[in-house]
Amino acid sequence: MVATVRNLTSSSSTAAYFRNDGGYYVAVGGDREDARAKEAEHRRGSAWHGRGAAVLGLAGKTVSAGAFERMLRGHVPGTDIRLGRLRHGQHEHRPGFDITFSAPKSVSLAALLPTEAHPRGDRGVLRCHDEAVRATLDWIEETLVETRGWDPETRRRPRVKGDGMAAALFRHVASRNLDPQLHTHAVVANMTRDGEGRWKSIEPTLLHRNARLIGAFYRNELSRRLIGRGYSIVPAMAGRLRSFEIAGYDRALREAFSTRRKQILAFLDEKGWDGSAAAAQMAALATRRRKAEPLHGMLRTIWADRARGLGAVPSSHRRRGAARLPEAPSALGIAWHAMRHLEERRSVFAAADLEELALGHAPGRHSIGAVRAAIDTLVRDAHLVEATLKRADRAFVTDRALKAERAVIAAMKAGKGKGAPLAREEDVAAHLADRGLTEGQEEAVRTILLSEDRIVGVQGRAGTGKTAMLSHMRALAGDRFVLGLAPSAAAARVLARETDMPARTLQWFLTRCRAVEDGQPGVARLKEMLAGAVLVLDEASMVSTDRMKSLMRVADGLGVARLALVGDRSQLRAVEAGQPFRQLQQAGMTTAVMDEILRQRNPALRAAVEAVLEGEPGEAVGLLGSSVHEAAWDELGRKAAEAWLALDPETRARTLLVAPTHEMRAEVNGTVREALAAEGVLRGKALRIDRLVGLGMSLTEKGEARNYREGDVVVF
Repeated sequence: MVATVRNLTSSSSTAAYFRNDGGYYVAVGGDREDARAKEAEHRRGSAWHGRGAAVLGLAGKTVSAGAFERMLRGHVPGTDIRLGRLRHGQHEHRPGFDITFSAPKSVSLAALLPTEAHPRGDRGVLRCHDEAVRATLDWIEETLVETRGWDPETRRRPRVKGDGMAAALFRHVASRNLDPQLHTHAVVANMTRDGEGRWKSIEPTLLHRNARLIGAFYRNELSRRLIGRGYSIVPAMAGRLRSFEIAGYDRALREAFSTRRKQILAFLDEKGWDGSAAAAQMAALATRRRKAEPLHGMLRTIWADRARGLGAVPSSHRRRGAARLPEAPSALGIAWHAMRHLEERRSVFAAADLEELALGHAPGRHSIGAVRAAIDTLVRDAHLVEATLKRADRAFVTDRALKAERAVIAAMKAGKGKGAPLAREEDVAAHLADRGLTEGQEEAVRTILLSEDRIVGVQGRAGTGKTAMLSHMRALAGDRFVLGLAPSAAAARVLARETDMPARTLQWFLTRCRAVEDGQPGVARLKEMLAGAVLVLDEASMVSTDRMKSLMRVADGLGVARLALVGDRSQLRAVEAGQPFRQLQQAGMTTAVMDEILRQRNPALRAAVEAVLEGEPGEAVGLLGSSVHEAAWDELGRKAAEAWLALDPETRARTLLVAPTHEMRAEVNGTVREALAAEGVLRGKALRIDRLVGLGMSLTEKGEARNYREGDVVVF
């Protein structure tokens, strides 16, 4: 249901895959007659495409093994040119790029499943797929293919537009489990021409940056053609991607012919991994088997027998002529919808992400040209503002986001010099004397208590003793009410335990103070409790712009004496859009800096941590020396768990296991749990507890029925 863009690393292994494992243009195995029939069938499913292929005299021809492999090695057909470079006597050349287009399951079934009306499947659907693939490649060729030029003034090699590409297309109809799965590999040879007609290697930056947009373009072209053929299209989700299915091919029917997916899901469940894209890819590789595809006629017989056995028959038949569809939102409407979704999660977003979401909102109803025109309208009307974003050629920020950022900064500046010290300077000095605090910790205590600004910050790196500092600040506040806030319940518990101040989640606080922000009556009790109080927001880098704006409005409305924002702008950011903690510091918020590491007492370990903080991970690994143990990626979780299990019980109790991904965490937990049960540490009856896992939808996504599936639980 998606398109993927993958670098090819070896010409020989790529050719071998398409020759042997892929079974695309040379069949292997079976008797000679069967092998010849397979080879002919697979060759008919291959073709060269692109202006580059046309220049080379290949366009429209089937792909031969010899020419294919020579092009992957950098040889330009009909010339003595070989692209690449010599290094240490070895010729180096990236073979090319595999762009794979996979049709939605219902499209595969319509194209390939034998029916009474179409004994060989609907060949028109097959043509729709082929045409959508070629249209997408034409668009890629026109907009995304680049090479490197030369600028004599700067002596640099900027990216410049490439002229044409040569793509070898291999259409395939089955998955590795021999389910109907229509997909095409477009192997783009790493060669194009520059503006002067010279053959050069492709610069793939835009291909990779726009991989999701390529998929959206293909799905849009495919759905448009299916609508023209009379099929009704239903928007659907493919994981977190917007896709579609053909109406009438219900979930049960699609799943009956998705045994490969079931195999991957079973492996994920067995390992205790989540359903993320990374975990699914690892599961797909782990369960992968060599493809051995029978002749298409045999496959159709297999599929027809399976359908009859399941009683699985599609309930819809295509209409003659284009399908009648309900009125779709305008291109401007879907661009607006996509913009609203993106602004919830990112302050600045790439134009390609906006285009991808818009195309997927109403599949087949609007061209990318119409979507881009709609985006230009949003820019002209000032709803979108051009911005800069690393790794994006065009990016935007919304006018609403800009106003929220300006409101946050304005609130901070409005409070400058409008407060008063919350303690006497001599009392603070006496308390801090001989406490063994760092210079940064002392500065932070003084900033929170003695500043005349109502909003102040503490920028403290991890391990610099921020909670210890806050406990001293709390002691010096005397009878003044101090309330701690944190983005998560776990962080609030730690804050309360280690600082002796009451602490709640930020969301809890904002929910109960909503009347203040909305200007409603009935806030006298809140004002009585919080007027003159100190609010401490911990982990401030994880708070979005909208929530920071709400917090500042509530604090001002309740007469809070000091709002102290404590965190590290280089650590985790908010899930929602914005980096207000960073922006406030850049805008001149009075900020104490804590940068002396206290957590790591071992000098070598402290030096390594400091190297990481300075953006030098390689130096950090070198400093750790023999303390670092290398393992294969797929063994990291198990190896870490085994290292922890090798410790004595006392050392285990003070040793943390930290995992970078959900799937690795599950693997670590599983390994530890099994070992502790074997040791007798875990005893008694096992209890399985099901829990709800959030889907992470934006408010915009929550308003769309397509994003909910049977079995989902909605909690208000």
